[in-house]
This record gives sequence, C-alpha cells and structure tokens, in this order.
Amino acid sequence: MLIEDEFKTIYLNYRIKEIVPFLTRLTPEDKKEIVALLKKHINKEWGHNDISVLAALACCKTSAEYGKLSPGYYSIPVDKVDELFESYIPDWLGENYSFLKEFDYLKILEWEQKGYLKLSDEISASLLSSAWDSDNTSEEILFTYPVTLESHIWLLFEYETEITSNYGKRNWKETLKMLAEDRKIDRSALLRSSLKAVNFNFSKEHNTWFLELFTYLEPTREEILALQDELLMIFHSTQTSLFPGVLKIVNQVLTEKAFKTEDFLQVSSSLITLPTKNIVNALLLALEKIAKVNSAFHENICLLLTPVFLNKDKALQTKAAKIIAKYGNTESEKLQAELKLYTASLLSDAGTLLDKLLIQKEKPGKTEEQNYEAVPWHSSEPVTPIQTIDDFIFFAPQVFSNSETHHFDQFLEALVHFNDELDEDHFNKLEPAFKAALKKKGTGGFQHLLATFFINYGLLKQEKKSTVLLHAKSEFPDLENWCEKKHLWFSRLITSFCQEFLKC
Repeated sequence: MLIEDEFKTIYLNYRIKEIVPFLTRLTPEDKKEIVALLKKHINKEWGHNDISVLAALACCKTSAEYGKLSPGYYSIPVDKVDELFESYIPDWLGENYSFLKEFDYLKILEWEQKGYLKLSDEISASLLSSAWDSDNTSEEILFTYPVTLESHIWLLFEYETEITSNYGKRNWKETLKMLAEDRKIDRSALLRSSLKAVNFNFSKEHNTWFLELFTYLEPTREEILALQDELLMIFHSTQTSLFPGVLKIVNQVLTEKAFKTEDFLQVSSSLITLPTKNIVNALLLALEKIAKVNSAFHENICLLLTPVFLNKDKALQTKAAKIIAKYGNTESEKLQAELKLYTASLLSDAGTLLDKLLIQKEKPGKTEEQNYEAVPWHSSEPVTPIQTIDDFIFFAPQVFSNSETHHFDQFLEALVHFNDELDEDHFNKLEPAFKAALKKKGTGGFQHLLATFFINYGLLKQEKKSTVLLHAKSEFPDLENWCEKKHLWFSRLITSFCQEFLKC
C-alpha cells in the first residue's frame, strides 16, 4: 500500500494505536509526502485530530512548518508523544513554545532530563511562570527537579512572562516570599532581581508587578540602602507611574548617612517638572525631609524646587514656597536670580511666602552715580569627574537622554579608564544604558554615533549577550559602516578608541 493511502486509512478510520508505529518507520521522503498531504487536506476536507497533530509533529522539518500545520488549540495525548519520542524527536522541539506550552511543566522537564530536548532560557521562564495553571502541587512544581530553584526561577526576572497572572489561590509573590523565608532561595538576590526586572523596562503591568514584589518582601532599611543605586535607576524609566512607589521606598532611608543624597537630587531634577501631582507632591515631602536634617543641601534643594512654580496647582506652589522660605538663604543671589525667572507664573500665596527672596536689595551709594563693575557674562563651573565604576554605571544612561556636550567627553574618558576593570556583573548593571542607547535608533548626529559605538562595545565585551544587546544588534550598523560624514572627526576619534583599547 502506498504511504499516502496508508496514512489516509489510519486517519479516516481513526486508528490511533497504529499512528506512532507508522510514523516511526517513515523515511525522509515519506515524511515529505505526509506533509504535502496534510497541507492539501487539513482545514479543508479534513479537520484536526490526534492523528493529524502527531503526524505534523513527526514529519515537519522546521518549527515554522509545524506552526503552520498544527492547530495550536488541540491538546495531544501525552502517552502517544512519549511513545513517539522513544524513536524520534524533532530537532526543533526545544524552540517551539506553542507546542511545549500544551504540556505540563514537569513533563517537559522529564523530557529534558531524558535528553529529548534542550530548553532556551526564555522558554524555561515562560513554562515555569504558567506552571501554577496545572494540577500539580506547588511542592511538586518547585522541588521535583533541582533546576527549577537553581535556574528557572531566576529566569522569571529576566523575561516578560505570565508571572503577573492570577492562578486562583496560588500566586508568585507569596511563593517567592515563602521560598526566601524558608531559605530555599537567596533573599538578597531576590530583592536585587526584583529591581533588575523593573529596570528591564518591559510592559507597565510587568514593571509594576515587580516593584510591588519588592515592597511585598518588606525590605529593611539596610537592604534598601544596599540597593539604592538600582532604585534610583528606575527614575530613568519612561513609565512615570513607577515613581510614587520608588519614592515611598526611598523615603524610609532619606536621612540615613549611607544614603546617596547627591545622586537622589540629581535624578529628582527631572521629576520636579512632571505634570503628575502625586509624584511632585511625594518629591516635595522627600526634599523637605532631607532639608530638615542636612543643611549642606539647602541651596541645592531650593534651586531644584523652583520649576514647581510653572505648575498651576496652588497647593504644590504653596508647599514648595514654604520649603524655600524656611530653608533658603535670603542673601543668596543665585537663588534670588533663579526665582526671578518664575515671578510671572507665581500664584499669590506662593509670592507672599517668597516676598523676602523676591525683593531686590539696593546697593549703598549715591543714586546719581552708577558704578558698573565688569563681570564675565558666564561663570563656568567645574565638571564633576567620574571616579568609580558605580558612578559610571549611574551616569551612562544620561548621555543618551540629554544634550550636554561635555558628557560625551566624560563618557569616553570613563570608558577608557575602566575598560580593563569592567566585568560581566558591571555589564548587567549597564542594561539601562544599553536601553537608552537603543532608543537612538533611526536618529543621527553625535548621540547616534555614540549609541552605535556603545552597542558594538557591549556586543564585543559582554560574554553572555543580554536580550537588549541582541535586539540592538539588528537596529544599529557595525561601527565601520556608520557614515555620518559631517561628524567624520568624531567617527575617527571613536575608531581610534576601538583600535587602542578593544583591539578591534
């Protein structure tokens, strides 16, 4: 009997017991015939059943081909798949999530243990995240195979999965907290991974969930201080809805000696101009709390607050004015000059509170004799050097989000200085900087060239390439193909850097 006729007989008569022995003796040419037959009849004269799906699994040469032939909604009998895998396993099995998600997480780990497939990190994370939607107990899912807690559970923080979904009485926040309390997983790594997940800047729902997880774990002051760099990094996110939560966390340690107040004030400068009232209000409370205990930052805080007077909200203006009136130096010409820029937008209550700072004091002397002193039109201020790798990691994302020209020099100088010291952990912490660089795709000029260089630098230096870098690789040209002729001198500068320090 011809292969085609034999298959039709098995399929049309639903001889399920005969399908696996039939499939395991097919030659490559026979399998091509079966695939052609399925393409011709499935979803036309024929509908899907266990036999057609098993045939597609055994005969398709690629994952894409199987995806076109399989229904995606049809569950396959596990016992028949086990029987098939004893004789034949598709090469593409481990990369086909649409097939694997139809099976139990523990069954897939069993197949991996038997050597039938090798799961990618992303698929492992996705399968574990949805494992609650099964009949297995939590203990069975978590403790049957060591790889679950050793590896897969940490991948939940690196990929966007269904971890945020609700599964009846089971949820991942409670599970993760329990595992940390029982010392089944490392608590400090759990806290750090939660913030790292937020800084990957996936969907709003994803980022909110992981920030809530961090809060749900009830971090101590010491733990918050140890992770303050990761917390402050979130303020570079485009998702401003995260900021109130971060401010609430940081508020617990604002007055601690180990808190990096200068770094906090630096990131706060971009928050103060946001139109969202609850963010600005929370920031005002935080700045006032710092001002109460640290007089060294009074002028910086007062200067930082002045953009609030562009906001038409009376309560915000009044609160900011009270802080400036209480902690501002009435003799500070710098503060007076800054406030003068906002006099047109000051509401009456705020103006009354700032009356002493807004009055221009006359200099003693005869009014008819005016003595003018020659002063420079611009007072230069020293640029703070980048002294440590942590400073560089915090600074790097800013190069791609503002137009301060001296930042380019600082960035390259720091990269030259720390080139030999940067390790894999540092590159993981530079993830927000790579994301900021990625946003410059499709642009031009200095920042695009610098972004192109930085992406290529990361691809060259990082051993385990991050998802962001691999995505960016397709969006940016190789450095030698960057052809902005009007910035040729800058191109040569970076090329020289590559040759000297990266040996490229």
